[in-house]
Amino acid sequence: MLILFILQDVCIVLALAALLLTFFSTYVFQAGLVELLYDKFRFTIMVCVIYFVLTTGVYIWTLSVRWKEPLKHNWSVGLYIMYIIQRFMAPVYYYFYKRAMLRISDPRFFEDFEWNPSSQISHINGMVK
Repeated sequence: MLILFILQDVCIVLALAALLLTFFSTYVFQAGLVELLYDKFRFTIMVCVIYFVLTTGVYIWTLSVRWKEPLKHNWSVGLYIMYIIQRFMAPVYYYFYKRAMLRISDPRFFEDFEWNPSSQISHINGMVK
């Protein structure tokens, strides 16, 4: 059971790393417009991190309860609640991760299209004033 939990956590981390590596290979990132990518994908990154924390928390709590008595099923109310929250968060995580991967595959992120740095700087300066 421990091996499966570790394998699942490693897969979640690798999925987030693949998403970030895809961000790094875009023209927008290489042109220095990281804030633009962050604005478009901030919620997805937060959902990925929250899901990873919830999943790891459920796994650690489950293992700590089962470690003492492996044949007995004695979950507390808190563990049930955390488990249910993590299970409800799973479709949200998969939806936003899939959506982000499909959005980042847009060819506009990989070519010089509407990403003129001077217009971005004037936009940023307009926000500061």
